[in-house]
Amino acid sequence: MLFNVLAKDKAPSTFTMPNVVDMQLDVGTQVLTDAGLRVNPIIQETPDKPEGVIVATDPLADATVQTDQLVNVYYNPTKTPFAVPDVTTLAQQDAVDQLNGLGLEVTILTEESTTVEAGKVIRTDPPAGTMLRQGDPITLVVAAAPGQVAVPPVEGLSQANAEAALTAPTYAFVVTVVEEPSATVAKGTAIRTDPPTGELVDKGTPVTLYVSSGPEQVVVPPLVGTTEDTARTKLADANLGVEVSYLTLSAGDPNIGKVVSQNIPAGQLVDPNTVVKIQVGKAPATTTTSSSTTTSTTSTTSTTVASSTTTT
Repeated sequence: MLFNVLAKDKAPSTFTMPNVVDMQLDVGTQVLTDAGLRVNPIIQETPDKPEGVIVATDPLADATVQTDQLVNVYYNPTKTPFAVPDVTTLAQQDAVDQLNGLGLEVTILTEESTTVEAGKVIRTDPPAGTMLRQGDPITLVVAAAPGQVAVPPVEGLSQANAEAALTAPTYAFVVTVVEEPSATVAKGTAIRTDPPTGELVDKGTPVTLYVSSGPEQVVVPPLVGTTEDTARTKLADANLGVEVSYLTLSAGDPNIGKVVSQNIPAGQLVDPNTVVKIQVGKAPATTTTSSSTTTSTTSTTSTTVASSTTTT
């Protein structure tokens, strides 16, 4: 897995994912890193696209993303080999950005050095000048002060595996787990760390591990007393589903055409797309005979599930 170091003030904590599809990989990578995101380039052979262009991203463009979030960038590879650039003495972030833009899969190792400034590149493996193709792996060896290590990448790991990686003897980090909602990362999965992946820190440093609690919950709106159309609109606006049943009421009842009950109380927090069941009052059926008209007041209840068409 690859990673880079990000300045914490590059972008707001949440923002809209930029659209980099159809950009050249190096250009799109620069756009994303400038926005405060980390890039994981993944080859996706796409014959109908030019070589070297981005064909898709995950998350998609316009999705809500967070600073330091890892973005999978799928690109149509260039088949021509190229020489590994010389990134020695560059700052770690600059080197990783450059190698990411070439489509190389970067792994970072730290090495104590008394001659190279901490956080700068000592060498690459394979070395500069080696001919590689997009998608090939490369190791970036970065100078660290005595006792320093780089925070390892744990994004996408389960909470247990992420904690195990961070507390391994190599790092011995003191880990605090914080849950936060995410619409794109599965519940119980590591989102990021603070300090971020790749940052040089002392062994045993406190590290906060952010783990997804799943999509942010929404509040069930008050529906009783509203019309069916109003209730449907409120639920749709809250990103909730609806199941409607109809209760026959007495003629003249003021609740005819209105919601008389909801199965989840107003104000309760639920997951997005939860189905809320409502009952709507309806007038009794009217039957006509040759001599008189009578009103039936049955207690039969009919049920419909909300869809693009409404059945009554």
